[in-house]
Amino acid sequence: MVHLALRARRYDGYARGFAERHPGCCVVNLGCGLDTRFWRVDDGAMRFYALDSPEMAGLKRALLGEGLSERSTATSQTEGVKGQITIPKAVRDRL
Repeated sequence: MVHLALRARRYDGYARGFAERHPGCCVVNLGCGLDTRFWRVDDGAMRFYALDSPEMAGLKRALLGEGLSERSTATSQTEGVKGQITIPKAVRDRL
């Protein structure tokens, strides 16, 4: 359990550092499950997309509510969100 908390803190630091260097950045959290990183790192300017399967996105909304400021989207991780996010082919090929 301690390992998970330390890991989360480290990745939160990466996200915060990136947001500080790139104000108004876009963060895409692929296969995020019940991850709540958005609430820990949101600086009010970033665009944060949480992409997951329809089942997981529905569970997250049911447990954490509809008032999410992040854009929680049910989609195939390799398709992206049509009209909102384009995942580069080089990245898609690694998924």
